[in-house]
Amino acid sequence: MKRFLIHISLFGLLFFLVEKGTYFLLNNAKNNLEDKRLEYVLEGQMQKDIIIFGSSIGAGNILAGEIEKVQSLTTYNLSYHGSDAVFHKFLLETLLKYNKAPKKVILVIDNPFYFKKGALKFRNDVLKPLSKYNYVNHQLIENQEQSYYSKFLYLGRLDKDMIRFKRKKENNRNPLDDFGSQPLINLERHPLEIEVLKDNYSYKVEEPLKVEAFKTIQQLCKENDIKLVCVFTPSFRSHNTVFIKRFETLINKDVSSVFVYDISNPAYTSKSNYFDNAHLNYKGAKIFTFELNNYLSTLK
Repeated sequence: MKRFLIHISLFGLLFFLVEKGTYFLLNNAKNNLEDKRLEYVLEGQMQKDIIIFGSSIGAGNILAGEIEKVQSLTTYNLSYHGSDAVFHKFLLETLLKYNKAPKKVILVIDNPFYFKKGALKFRNDVLKPLSKYNYVNHQLIENQEQSYYSKFLYLGRLDKDMIRFKRKKENNRNPLDDFGSQPLINLERHPLEIEVLKDNYSYKVEEPLKVEAFKTIQQLCKENDIKLVCVFTPSFRSHNTVFIKRFETLINKDVSSVFVYDISNPAYTSKSNYFDNAHLNYKGAKIFTFELNNYLSTLK
């Protein structure tokens, strides 16, 4: 019996040390993140007047610092590459849970891919290194990206990719600026020609969960007295008007407005203002942000 108790005690001690070591690794994974934006949100350090949500086109095509300068409202870009409407809903919910509500939210819409199945995704990989936070871990469990027992044990939250003791190398192609934007600064690379897409759209390509997420975003904005501005940025592609009309059917005009770039502006048909067919370069982003600022200045 005595030996049994000793074994139990040793096992308990070993388990305690493993749990403590796991907590250290989780904390280390958080600290090694180059992109701290979501951590700032979780820590209540995202007290801004204007917040930008979107995928890579939101990250690179809109310069939050230029908006802050013109609007005289603190502005920050929380766009994540490849992120979908469900992820944007999560970001807004998290922002409202831990920070004051912004005055405006700019939601950048991928035309015609915003609701499309498989085109964009929930960025679980952004959440994983922050699974030290119970709130984040609960979301990962809900997404079936984390086991249920991780709710009780830190060991269940550890991923092999988190066992790293050095920060990743900085991204020199489109580094985060002080306002959370990631403009593409390589002005020497350009697309070869305009990508031609058919001017059509089918409801059959839509993921209902993404459509519902967008409706929830609007509802959250309404409940928190936030003006939602849905933005279509330029691309070096043929303009899809059918998707825009579909998108406008989902708009609650009491809380939301839609801004579509000026398709007659010759700057948007010049390849020198693009990095590739989907993304403006820094020069193009400055042109578009100037246009967006003019629109924002008309809003009450």
